[in-house]
Amino acid sequence: MLYQAGCAGNGGSLLNRGKMIVNLKPARIFCLMILLIGCPGISAVCPAGAFEFNLQFSGGYDDNVTLTDDASGSGFGLYRIGLIREIYKDAGLTSALFLDGTYQDYFRFSDNYTIRAGGMTDWSFSDLLLPGIYYEALMYRDREFASDDLNEFLFGGRIDWLASVLWTISVDQSLAFQDGEIQDLETVRDGSTSLTGHGRHGMGSRTGTGGASGIGGATDIGTSASGDGFLSRSSAGITAHPFPALDVGLRLMFNRRWASGEDDAYREYGFAIFSRWEPSCRIIFDRLRICPQLRMQLEYRKADYLNDGPDTDRTDTIRSAQAGLALPFDAFELFAHGRWADIDSTSAIETYRKGVLQCGISWFF
Repeated sequence: MLYQAGCAGNGGSLLNRGKMIVNLKPARIFCLMILLIGCPGISAVCPAGAFEFNLQFSGGYDDNVTLTDDASGSGFGLYRIGLIREIYKDAGLTSALFLDGTYQDYFRFSDNYTIRAGGMTDWSFSDLLLPGIYYEALMYRDREFASDDLNEFLFGGRIDWLASVLWTISVDQSLAFQDGEIQDLETVRDGSTSLTGHGRHGMGSRTGTGGASGIGGATDIGTSASGDGFLSRSSAGITAHPFPALDVGLRLMFNRRWASGEDDAYREYGFAIFSRWEPSCRIIFDRLRICPQLRMQLEYRKADYLNDGPDTDRTDTIRSAQAGLALPFDAFELFAHGRWADIDSTSAIETYRKGVLQCGISWFF
């Protein structure tokens, strides 16, 4: 439904149809997702798998909560609860739904919270071609910066081609309707994990590819816009597997946002270099099994804003670096990660630097 609304008609009808979607009210969509996840007779035609719950407690420091050149930082606590339910699985198809909520409490600023609901379906053809789709509804509310409130409805698809033992080629495409301020947007799309907004953290599962370290698929940090609009995210990448425990890759990205408001539309392109190291698990104290995971990413992007206005020639250059370490053991996972971003804009009020350090523990049950 979202895809059809996004592709039919002209730019004006895009926005009008998108506003009709928002008028469905996010709360109703989240209630529907709860019903789907909780009722086997509705959500699955075959016996469903077990629930997986995740409780996460973490703390950290954000050195630029206000996202300004005159930075003002604060410590914070972050608390998250989520669940994933596998609704179908056989040799060539896996489908699951998820629901999670995150509450972030800044020591010097008011709090914020995020609720996300969605799902994913992955196929496998001869173990070489792995297509999948994902969909999500997101609601973010910020009591300190009310203008940053955001509703997002997203649908996307991706395909991985296992070209050889040493190479994997991936393509990802998504379309989202966004209603609200998009500032400091941080998104990781890798099938199981999403980070969006001021410290918002999506559902991480050790059965997926994301993990609590929060370093995964395509990442957006720093691009800002306001009002209603459609955002297309496109990426293509190649990943090398030189050793069983090491992956290294390059991803090319192109994002395009359509909107009618001033300084709302932009065209963005860039690339990311990433690596993932997951050595063999270790047994300590004769019974404790620890499986360390280290992920890193460097990214460069450039955004050209398209609408007429005070910043007609506005261009943003975004540089970022991220690193995360996770230590899963039994039903728990210790994690620590940091991210840094430098946004250099021709608009003075959009120029700033930001660094975040965070560590915590997740419990899977």
